[in-house]
Amino acid sequence: MKEGSICIVIAGRDAGKKVEIVGKEEGFFIVVGKNVKRRRINRKHLIEVGKK
Repeated sequence: MKEGSICIVIAGRDAGKKVEIVGKEEGFFIVVGKNVKRRRINRKHLIEVGKK
């Protein structure tokens, strides 16, 4: 996965929501999406579904 990838969050309060990866930081991805604030998410909690 890299910047610009579209993913679905599979764990946590945003589970089931689509997000876009906008950056990386020490084993985490910085993500943003509709109704999802910009935040860090562990890569284990994301499934890639497409690219922008």
